[in-house]
Amino acid sequence: VGGAVVSGAFFGDKMSPLSDTTNLAPAVCGTDLFSHIKNMMATTVPAMLIALVLYFIIGLNYTADTMNAASIEIYTTKIAETFYLSPLLLLPALVVIVLAMRKFPAIPTLFAGVVAGSITAILAQGASIHEVFVAMQSGYVSATGVPEVDKLLSKGGIQSMMWVTSLMLIALGFGGILERTRSLEVILDHVLTQVKNRFGIIAASTGFSVGTNLVAGDPYLSIALPGRMFAPAYRGANLSTKNLSRSVEDGGTLISPLIPWNAGGAYVTGVLGIETLVYAPFAFACWLSPVIGLVWALTGKFVPKATKEEKEGWVENQDTIMLEGELLECTKPVISRMERLRSDTSQTFEEYRFQD
Repeated sequence: VGGAVVSGAFFGDKMSPLSDTTNLAPAVCGTDLFSHIKNMMATTVPAMLIALVLYFIIGLNYTADTMNAASIEIYTTKIAETFYLSPLLLLPALVVIVLAMRKFPAIPTLFAGVVAGSITAILAQGASIHEVFVAMQSGYVSATGVPEVDKLLSKGGIQSMMWVTSLMLIALGFGGILERTRSLEVILDHVLTQVKNRFGIIAASTGFSVGTNLVAGDPYLSIALPGRMFAPAYRGANLSTKNLSRSVEDGGTLISPLIPWNAGGAYVTGVLGIETLVYAPFAFACWLSPVIGLVWALTGKFVPKATKEEKEGWVENQDTIMLEGELLECTKPVISRMERLRSDTSQTFEEYRFQD
């Protein structure tokens, strides 16, 4: 059950346009959010479908225990006594879902959800404007008298999430320092000397993301660092950076709950009360997704090349590109040189890196 919960939760986290990691990956890799989400479907959807089949098969062999109906009744009764329950309370969720489906940017969508939530709190629950702003800033403290209900409903507001924001800023700042001191260039060049083809570069970025998860214990750093490091190499290989953002999400977001000392693994263990290594083998969707990504890299399916528009964006944004062992600024002559080197499809990645 723990594995199924983790599979579903992190599938939703990975595919939601409002997710922090889903916005972080395309931002550091140089692509747009919805192209990133669409490209991730090639690995995430098959992984989840396989996971559903496996859970169905496993579920056939077990009979679930009957839940304590009396406990459930206590929870629902206490919530009904404390709050006014109405279909109106679905408004905030409906606003967020509709705007997300219409591809509105994440920040305005989340802000619209906050406004809708504030309106429902005032109209349905009788909260004052002051109470609404206090809840936003410091959180809401439930006092129903039932510890389980109070634990479920009490949350910390903006301040409880500031450590996540500061962690992302530190991770991006750390990546920027490594880039400006050319540390990333040295590491990347060493890694790419071992890369022979398309499969090698995708496997390297996925593996580096997993390795950062293992060493740093943080999913944000496992996305930010490989995303910044490998973007020039993907451009030099004439591969869309959508492949890179998918690769680091597979190795970053989905692997984090499978590592006991990672922030993701520690959080899940704390919530579910199950040791990480106990549920990890059953979190099928989490570890199947990067495996499927490597299969696509090996076969060449669902691995798009860079489009003309994407290359023009590289030039406009003055992005860097790695060609023949050099880290260069993207210009039209450099792009033409890259296309000329890649025109011979018989060449391996190793050969065209060092071609004179």
